[in-house]
Amino acid sequence: PAVGGYLDQRPNEAARPTNERRRVLFVGNLASVKEPLLLVRAFARIATAHDAFLDIVGDGSLRADVTSTAAELGIADRVVLHGQLARRELAQMYRAVSVLAVPSRHESQSVVAVEAVASGLPVVGTRVGILPDLGAAALTVPVGDEAALADALAAVLGDPARARAMSAAGRDVAARLDVDATSGELLKLYDELSAGGRGR
Repeated sequence: PAVGGYLDQRPNEAARPTNERRRVLFVGNLASVKEPLLLVRAFARIATAHDAFLDIVGDGSLRADVTSTAAELGIADRVVLHGQLARRELAQMYRAVSVLAVPSRHESQSVVAVEAVASGLPVVGTRVGILPDLGAAALTVPVGDEAALADALAAVLGDPARARAMSAAGRDVAARLDVDATSGELLKLYDELSAGGRGR
């Protein structure tokens, strides 16, 4: 998806789903490192109890496997594959769903996760990359732990007060991870390290 930078989004509680149908969002390549099949299996554990739906944005080699796994688990009618979305469409998606799921084996900066919390969207994901640094805006679980991922999703979907608190925490996280500020800190560190090297 076209998500090249941080979106200028602000939490909008009025736009967050309030009815009984809750939506989990996945954004990324449908490849093994992103673990979309693990997410489908975890989602299947809690889909019926929470009357939830899974929105998948992205494409890749595992698309057919995602579809077949959802069918085998009896949740094909609850999994929606959107393909690639433009940046503006993804921004709208952030505001229309309940939680972002990031079940990856590996992540670095995870722009998608930062964009999500910046728009007030709670995040559930694995303890990789920047995700543990999202603080109270995210619930993190061990890599590859299907049951823990399902439990974390259920914890957000089933507790509106907790979801609202995570949404509010996203404001502070987004400010702390501001692109310009982060870039400035990295440049300062680079200059300091370079100066130290020249002094040797």
